[in-house]
Amino acid sequence: MEKCTELRDYAILISRIRSNCQNGMVLGDAIDKAIDDCIKEGIMKEILEAHRMEAKEMLFTEYNEEAHINHVKESSYEQGREEERDQAILIFIEDKLEDNISVEIIENKLNKRYDLSSDKAKEYIERASAIMKEKSSKRDQCHSF
Repeated sequence: MEKCTELRDYAILISRIRSNCQNGMVLGDAIDKAIDDCIKEGIMKEILEAHRMEAKEMLFTEYNEEAHINHVKESSYEQGREEERDQAILIFIEDKLEDNISVEIIENKLNKRYDLSSDKAKEYIERASAIMKEKSSKRDQCHSF
């Protein structure tokens, strides 16, 4: 960045916007303050004075895209964690059903292990039972050939 003044100045502007946001400012105000501060200090002064609105719009859009991308990443991660948990619960239930453990005991174990309500535990047990029946049906079809 020492070799490229424009890149250094842009990094300073972005850093100030982030700092303003971290200090509790809303994005639009954070951008305005960072632009004002940079102009006062001669950082990107000509560009920011001549094209303030375009720069603000571009920065606002860029930050919204970054926030959106981060939100999508976080949501995807959480969704993946939920799917893993869902699969673990179903496998747990299938294993217990194969061992002929009663539905009541499975329901109690689900409540303790996964902190599931009785209704939610019953839903999982029904899903696991349906999956097991489907697997059994497919095995029976394969054996008929």
